[in-house]
Amino acid sequence: MKPLDKVINIMTNNILPCGDKIKYCPLCEVLTDAIGYLKEYQQSEEIVKQILVDEENYPLSWEELRELEGKPVWIESDNKGHWNIIREVTDCHVMFEIGMPYHKVWQGDLWQAYRKERE
Repeated sequence: MKPLDKVINIMTNNILPCGDKIKYCPLCEVLTDAIGYLKEYQQSEEIVKQILVDEENYPLSWEELRELEGKPVWIESDNKGHWNIIREVTDCHVMFEIGMPYHKVWQGDLWQAYRKERE
C-alpha cells in the first residue's frame, strides 16, 4: 500500500495500523481536508500519466491488440504503412477487416501495429 493510501485509510476509518481508535481533534479535520486534496491530485496525476502514455506511439503489445478489437490501428509491414481495423485477435493470429491475418510470431520482425500513423 502506498504511503498516501495508508494515511487516507487511517484518516477515513479513524483507526491506526496498531488498531487504536483516533479521537476527534481539529488537526485531524485539517488533515482530512488535506488528504482529500492529495487524493484529487493523485487522481489527476494518474490521468495526466495516462494521457502521456496515449500520446506516445509505441508498438502495440498482443494484449493491447486484443483490447482494440473493432478499432483502427496503423500497420507497418514491408516498409509500408496503412490503416486497418482489427476484426479478431486469437492466441496466434490477428485478423483484420482487409487482407490476410498476421501471425504473432512475426510481430516486430515482419509487421508492427501502432495506435496512430508513424511520422
